[in-house]
Amino acid sequence: MPFFKAHQSNFRNAFTLIELLVVIAIISILIGLLLPAVQKVRESAAVLQCMANGRQLSLAMANFHSVNSKLPSYHGTFPALDPASGGTNVQNSNVFGSWIVHLLPYIELDNLYKQIEADVSANNNNGASSINSNPCGKSIWVPASYTDRPMPPTGAMVKTLDPGTNQWNPACAVQDITAASSIGIWNPKIRTKTISLLRCPSDSSLPLNSLSSEGWATTNYLANWNVLGASQGDATTPFGLWSKNNLGFFSPPVSFTTVSDGLSNTILAAEGFALCDGRSRVAFYAANRHNLGITEGGRIVVPEQVMEIPKGDYDGPNGVPNTMMFQVKPFAGSSDANPDNQDCCHRWRAQTPHQTMNIFMADGSSRKLTKDTSIYVWALLLLPADGKVTPDF
Repeated sequence: MPFFKAHQSNFRNAFTLIELLVVIAIISILIGLLLPAVQKVRESAAVLQCMANGRQLSLAMANFHSVNSKLPSYHGTFPALDPASGGTNVQNSNVFGSWIVHLLPYIELDNLYKQIEADVSANNNNGASSINSNPCGKSIWVPASYTDRPMPPTGAMVKTLDPGTNQWNPACAVQDITAASSIGIWNPKIRTKTISLLRCPSDSSLPLNSLSSEGWATTNYLANWNVLGASQGDATTPFGLWSKNNLGFFSPPVSFTTVSDGLSNTILAAEGFALCDGRSRVAFYAANRHNLGITEGGRIVVPEQVMEIPKGDYDGPNGVPNTMMFQVKPFAGSSDANPDNQDCCHRWRAQTPHQTMNIFMADGSSRKLTKDTSIYVWALLLLPADGKVTPDF
């Protein structure tokens, strides 16, 4: 018989421990290199989505204006009543809410608007009277009064608000909106409706599908009240007379004709944190919540260099115009917990979670502003009729 010589195989059935460790190390390095790239791609996509959302809202405003010849009410009813007979008084059968509420039919949410409309119509009012129905009892408005006081560090005498004035006493009788009835925007089925168009996925201050602590859906987009309220940054303009009822936050709707500086030179909306200094920006209730271009007013009067607010009469209950600078990635939580050396979110300002602020112009275009944009340029962009030429930005 032939003799067959056995040949020894050169193949092995497994890696050695050293080879396995080398492969794992290589994979770990590759993952470490890829993760930042993946995160960068995701953030770029989020930035584009945030920009697209804001642009869609600004175009919806333009469409609203085309149909109604006016912009939506910043906060109140639309159509608004004659100020002489109640202005934007909520106690009527017109739909009440923020500018976002009035835009619903223009952002493909007509059915939601019809639900609010039917609810209000069935009850013949917006149910807002129950805001005052809480354990505090009846409140009275205490007009503002001021006293000259020295302001550190210079000791300059400045008129400051006297404690206990320019507010409702007891205060909570107008602050507790959670106790309101279930009519209109206060209907739990309405106020909890989260709208993806209103949320920027880059904002981590509040999870995208979560509600405010009071149980309301929130927004990352703030309308510029100076446009919707026809303000020129002072109290001499028609709706800047804060001592008048139904003005300030409740200014009646105006048209684009008040934007004499040009639609392409005027900010219509900008980004903001959904949760700012521990307080939520609810979508359907703008007064004292959105605060771009307007403050609550009368809390304290300080030099305009400090507050970055133009000169004017700031002593009324309904709010004052402001041109305070936007913020880039501030701390969103309560100011009491704000880390050292980090900017705290200020709800009278706009904020962005990006490196640049996305702004949406009155002509429907969008732009980006870097954090080194001057306060002068920002102020000119916020004011619709200041008559000054805006530098390139």
